[in-house]
Amino acid sequence: MRGLWKLFRAPIYWAHRAVVFAIARLSCLYCGIIGVGVGVGLLYTDADINRIRARQSYDDLARPYSGSTFEVQHGAIHRFIGGQMGTLTCSPNDPVFWHHHCFVDYQMELIKDRVPATRWTYPPNPRWLPWGHGGTDRMRPFEFRNEDGLNDEMIGKEYSYEPSPADETCNTDQDCSPTRLLWCDRGDCKATAREGGQCTRGTHAMCYCEGEGTPRCDTGTCRCT
Repeated sequence: MRGLWKLFRAPIYWAHRAVVFAIARLSCLYCGIIGVGVGVGLLYTDADINRIRARQSYDDLARPYSGSTFEVQHGAIHRFIGGQMGTLTCSPNDPVFWHHHCFVDYQMELIKDRVPATRWTYPPNPRWLPWGHGGTDRMRPFEFRNEDGLNDEMIGKEYSYEPSPADETCNTDQDCSPTRLLWCDRGDCKATAREGGQCTRGTHAMCYCEGEGTPRCDTGTCRCT
């Protein structure tokens, strides 16, 4: 993405829609990551993912339809990144949008593959659904209906998901990634940090150097020497 996008970081995570559209017209990617605080989105935790994967049906995952935990936690990532990602009409402008939604869909796929097919159906009663979310409502701007989204044959799905590195066990850093973008932390593969990032465990393996340089953890900060 480097060279394709000019990234602006700002001390706010929300912008007036007119400002966002003005920035979009300049072909710039606007972000506003400000960390964690009141009114700011949060990232997924291991506990969040475990709760999602423990769901026993699509209905169990999606209720309440007006704002399920699954939907709210997905939206928190949008708010955490902010900028165009924090705006409904502009969020696909950010490449992170597609990574995020692939991850969300992957969690649903794991549940679908585990539960009986009778438990993975679209809610039949439109009275409980928000406007435009009925099973037979059109999935705009496409010609599909909402309920078609749960039918792999109907939407012509021809892809599968690779296991998440976090779901793989490891003994060595090489087990996680030959490029050293991941490291093995007591049996779990985790992302490394680039120069200037945090290495809270004080382990050199937590760090990654792009190009030349030896990654080292220096008093909690990754350095390339």
